[in-house]
This record gives sequence, structure tokens and C-alpha cells, in this order.
Amino acid sequence: MRVNAVCPGWIKTEMDEADQGSGAFSDSDIVNRVPMGRFANRKMLRGRSHFLRMKTASSTA
Repeated sequence: MRVNAVCPGWIKTEMDEADQGSGAFSDSDIVNRVPMGRFANRKMLRGRSHFLRMKTASSTA
């Protein structure tokens, strides 16, 4: 069985900005709760997800 996962934490999106605009939460509410201490963004995920689709990723633990 082969399972790959990318778990970057909280990703800043347009939906989050709309929720923040309504006062649902603030940046500090999230940043203080995630291990990397910041939001991820889509660019950060591109290389990682591409790598996991490659055949050479099958031997990565």
C-alpha cells in the first residue's frame, strides 16, 4: 500500500480572508496554534506535491 500526504498546516485562501472579514478569527488566532508559526501558501505546496507524484518518491519514508 502506498500513501502520500502533504500536511502544511493552515493555508491562507480567499475563503479565510472572507471569514476574517466577518470577525470569525484573526491571523494571530491561527499563527499561535500551528507549529510552523505562520500560514502556508499554495506556492509552498507545489514542489512537494509534484515530488510525491514521482516514482522516486516511493522509497521515501
